[in-house]
Amino acid sequence: MKRLIQLFSKDSHGLLCRLSELIGKLWQTNRREFCLVENNLTVLFSLSASAGWPIESVSENVIQFGYELYELISNRVPYSSIIYPQDRERVVSEMARFASFSVDNQRLEYRIIAKGGEVRWVEDRRVAERDDSGRVDRYRSFVFDITERKRVEETLCFTQFAADNASSLIAWLTSEGRFFYVNDASCRSLGYSNEEFLAMSIRDIVTEMSAESYAEHWSELRKKGHLFFETISRRKDGSIFPIEVNANYFPFAGKEYCCLFASDITMRKNAEECLRDSLPRRRSS
Repeated sequence: MKRLIQLFSKDSHGLLCRLSELIGKLWQTNRREFCLVENNLTVLFSLSASAGWPIESVSENVIQFGYELYELISNRVPYSSIIYPQDRERVVSEMARFASFSVDNQRLEYRIIAKGGEVRWVEDRRVAERDDSGRVDRYRSFVFDITERKRVEETLCFTQFAADNASSLIAWLTSEGRFFYVNDASCRSLGYSNEEFLAMSIRDIVTEMSAESYAEHWSELRKKGHLFFETISRRKDGSIFPIEVNANYFPFAGKEYCCLFASDITMRKNAEECLRDSLPRRRSS
């Protein structure tokens, strides 16, 4: 049984069907052996295909959602009743759509309401079982708690949104100096489209950057972890302007990256130049 659970994680539809059949047999004939899955995080439901999907049986690890086994199966509680109300109609609609195409393996993501009222995100890999006439009479649902994953995804989406809409120029570079992300401010400031940027390298927009000087910068960045410097950037139309750059080194998944934050410092440079020009006049007076 442990081997079956390990194989299940590889997410094969054919294996899901076979595993569903085996678990169904274990449920009916050998409860002791079925208990081997109780320490797994996957909650296994057997649901009637009738309206609301009444729960026929469920693995004891449903306690992770706060429910006791008897609470759900003694009165054949409709599974739909624990689905978050705002998601319920969508889940019912998607199940109906799958059924209309005779799809027996479905993967759904939605929220459920734990017993204490807490809302949890779950992934439901559902396998339809048919009777001799070919009609779906029950489902085996393999339900995973994906709340933490959803929180991470939400954080990443927020971070992406913040970077895309920041006023500073933000870019990610590979170790070779090629762009693989730029924000909207970079595109507006330099006049290139996002697609054009992704075909370019840092040397295409920094006038003082050669292949040799980039290699020197990269070596220094790896040693120090971050660099702060001023340089001159070139727009698509050929005009140039001064920028202040904060470069940060990031190793990730066996690869090396650089995250750049840059600001247009034209106004500051103009102010500094005006100040310098005024100094001789002050001294002469």
